[in-house]
Amino acid sequence: MPARVNTLAIAAFVSSFFIGPTGIVLGLIALNQIKTTDERGRGLAIIALVVGCAYMAIFAYITIALFSSEGRNALTLVRCPLYQIRR
Repeated sequence: MPARVNTLAIAAFVSSFFIGPTGIVLGLIALNQIKTTDERGRGLAIIALVVGCAYMAIFAYITIALFSSEGRNALTLVRCPLYQIRR
């Protein structure tokens, strides 16, 4: 019987697309569990970490762009469709 897939790895993968920090935390816990229990799902946990970190980087970039000294002009770097509609 093949080894089962770690449940936290699946949860990390799914949640990383919606809530980045949760995917990062669950992915780290899943990697630790996979190392000790020899379950499958290492790839899912790593992908959750990558997606969660990318989510955080994009969120940080947009937040900095919104609150920088440039104000709304910084959004032209992001090419936000809402900004173009309000103009």
